[in-house]
Amino acid sequence: MRSAWAWCSVAAFLSDRAFNRQIVESLEANLSQETRPEGVVVVKLVGALDIQGADAVDLELSRLAGCEDRLLLDLSGVDFLASIGIRSLVVAGKTIARRGGRMAICAAQPNVAAVLESAGVGEFLSICAGGAEGLSTLHA
Repeated sequence: MRSAWAWCSVAAFLSDRAFNRQIVESLEANLSQETRPEGVVVVKLVGALDIQGADAVDLELSRLAGCEDRLLLDLSGVDFLASIGIRSLVVAGKTIARRGGRMAICAAQPNVAAVLESAGVGEFLSICAGGAEGLSTLHA
């Protein structure tokens, strides 16, 4: 009986480590960033911005919004956007705006762009068709 309980504890510990490793790998897969010479930080998001995807990128998006002046979010790799993902984008945008910075969204796939439009995100953030347009919006 004791060995079965011990095995369950070891299995639970290993699954927790696997889960934590999965979260780290998910974050690495979902978000990459590049600082452009003009001072704009381009953040490329990939995957679904559902509850798990938003959770994986929230901390880093919040950090960037709290310390950078200009952020360009490239959503070309985002194939699904849930309300929690919209929240993540709007919170980051409002955070950077409160500090006098600017944030824009670019290159959203048609289904994601439709969700952004229907949610009214364009009232808070600049939504641009491509990266070049996004960069010029942040320089204006």
